[in-house]
Amino acid sequence: MARCRRGTAVLSREQVLKQIDASLRRLQLDFVDLYQCHSYDDDVPVEETLGALTEVVDAGKARLVGVSNWNGEQIRNGIELAHDRGFAKIVSSQPEYSLLHREPEQDVIPVSRELGVSQIVYSPLAQGALTGKYRPGEPVPDDTRAAGRRDGSVWDYLAREALAVKRKQGVRLGRPQSISPKLARRTGRCAPVG
Repeated sequence: MARCRRGTAVLSREQVLKQIDASLRRLQLDFVDLYQCHSYDDDVPVEETLGALTEVVDAGKARLVGVSNWNGEQIRNGIELAHDRGFAKIVSSQPEYSLLHREPEQDVIPVSRELGVSQIVYSPLAQGALTGKYRPGEPVPDDTRAAGRRDGSVWDYLAREALAVKRKQGVRLGRPQSISPKLARRTGRCAPVG
């Protein structure tokens, strides 16, 4: 979904329907396979959002619907409402997930596994921190995302304290890494998105 101007209820029925049409126009498509809500909208009842997503599916504009950056409780609530009220089922969750950001293991992944929701994780290489291009104690290369700005989670990942903790946990920094097959099996259906 596209970003809306500040103060707009992003997941309102009006915005969901407006944004799917705008996306289809930009993509020059009649439908998308998966339409995802990015971030939970506390200002809109989830029933309204799920109802709008169901309209999108019923109109043939999307085959399936998913969520991004919802916590486990929000996913569970959405799934239960969809079941109870006949809304389109949430089939995917897209959390940030990497060796340096494992918080989804606490609630998102267990709830999703229990309810049959697949994971399409983003930033599996921690915004480049696990690629080997950022070396502890060395300046960041000029041609990297981190060189262009001094804020954001890539800098959180590169902070000395965070790196020291990860080294103690067995994460080998300075070499390319990704989620191990064993960890991917433990988290359930999982497809990384860079």
